[in-house]
Amino acid sequence: MFRRVLTRLNTPAELDVTPLLPKLKAVNPVYDQAVLPAKTYAQPSDVPTVVVPNLLLVREDFPAGNACAITKLLFDKQAELAKVHPAAKEITRQLATRTDPVPLHPGAKQALG
Repeated sequence: MFRRVLTRLNTPAELDVTPLLPKLKAVNPVYDQAVLPAKTYAQPSDVPTVVVPNLLLVREDFPAGNACAITKLLFDKQAELAKVHPAAKEITRQLATRTDPVPLHPGAKQALG
């Protein structure tokens, strides 16, 4: 039965959650709208959806030098990362600073400075 429900829901028309975006943004402005390309999940067409940014999280006591080095490495090796996962093409310094409500680590801030 569960499989039948999932199969029935597996159509773009039934998966449009974008009307919820205003309510989600009222809870937290981090939510945004994007489109999943049809090829992502073998859909017949692109699917509008609600997204949140990806963050690499570390503890507050993580060494600033390490956070700085990792942040720099992400940008230095971005082309190589994109070969493994196309989403890495979207990594930008501007987007990297948009971490609210999570504070940007001082080491990452130094690397992006």
